[in-house]
Amino acid sequence: MAAAAAWTLQSVYGTVFAVDDRTGDVTVRSSLDYELQRHYSLSVVASDCPDPAHGHHAAAAGAGAGGGAPGLSSRVQVLVHVSDVNDCPPSISVNSLSPLGLAEVRSTPVER
Repeated sequence: MAAAAAWTLQSVYGTVFAVDDRTGDVTVRSSLDYELQRHYSLSVVASDCPDPAHGHHAAAAGAGAGGGAPGLSSRVQVLVHVSDVNDCPPSISVNSLSPLGLAEVRSTPVER
């Protein structure tokens, strides 16, 4: 039976991204803004889970201590590319109708 892995995020972007420690799924914790940052580079580490029967990590036992093989880990770089989307859609207002019943439309900027 394969051992389970524990996943961790090793990045300065811990307030922006999170990793599920059991599944390794990376999720976004806050809004991403293309104008502020277009790319993120995250380091995600998978390592042997702690041994629940002994209350310690398999790597802590070490091969020389009679506790079995040292724990293993692997690191992967995750690159996130943010897409530019129109986050400020234009607003329109109908000022009047022409004699033919056509709307005369004037675009107005959205105030934030």
